[in-house]
Amino acid sequence: MPNDFQQKQPTKNEQMFYEIAMQMHDLDKRVWSISSHMLALGVALNIDAKKMAEILTGDDSKIREYAKNINDEIKKIEDARPKEEKHEHDHEHDHNHEH
Repeated sequence: MPNDFQQKQPTKNEQMFYEIAMQMHDLDKRVWSISSHMLALGVALNIDAKKMAEILTGDDSKIREYAKNINDEIKKIEDARPKEEKHEHDHEHDHNHEH
C-alpha cells in the first residue's frame, strides 16, 4: 500500500454525487420493499383490487387518519415501556468523544 497516495482521490463534487446516488438507490429499494409488502398484504387479506385502487387514488384523509392512529398506538406502547428499556434507545448524552 505504499503507493496509495499516488491514486487520484475523488473531488468533493464526485464524492457528493456518489453519496446522492447511493441514497437514491437505498430509497428506491425501500420504496419497492414497502410496495411489495402492501401488495402481499392485499393478496393475503383478499382485498379487492378495485377497492385498493380507490383507497390509494381517492381522498387520502382515511389513510392519514389510519396512520395517525398507528402512530398514537406506537406512542402508547413506547410510553408504557420501563425506563431501563427505553434508555437503550433514547439516551441523552454527547457522542463527541474527542481525545
